[in-house]
Amino acid sequence: MSEINADVNGDGTVDIHDVNELTGALLKGDKSPEYDVNKDGRVDIGDLADTIDASLNPTPAWVSVEERLPPRAENSFTFSDYVLVCDNIGYMDTACYNFEKNRWDWLNNVTHWMPLPQPPVKKGGER
Repeated sequence: MSEINADVNGDGTVDIHDVNELTGALLKGDKSPEYDVNKDGRVDIGDLADTIDASLNPTPAWVSVEERLPPRAENSFTFSDYVLVCDNIGYMDTACYNFEKNRWDWLNNVTHWMPLPQPPVKKGGER
């Protein structure tokens, strides 16, 4: 499978705006290289399909703790939900942020975090 870069408008996200821009380019016959989302050498409906898929199924990205911390857990004023974290030497683990103590539980020097994926779905749609 080719590398996918569906951030057509270059704003750092893949969303409906990218889908709309690529749709407009396809309708106009614009074959500019930035619209070759799947890097197969063509600008076609496959690129639009990949852009729609990427906008509906975003890949989590690392977030710098300097940029923002994870949100508070739904039923907690003190803790965030568990997230995947990475520290300054590349060690990764799951942790939650303690807002009362202004620190990560049991880990120091956390530099980045990302949301955990949803658990797998069993047959019949149950988690």
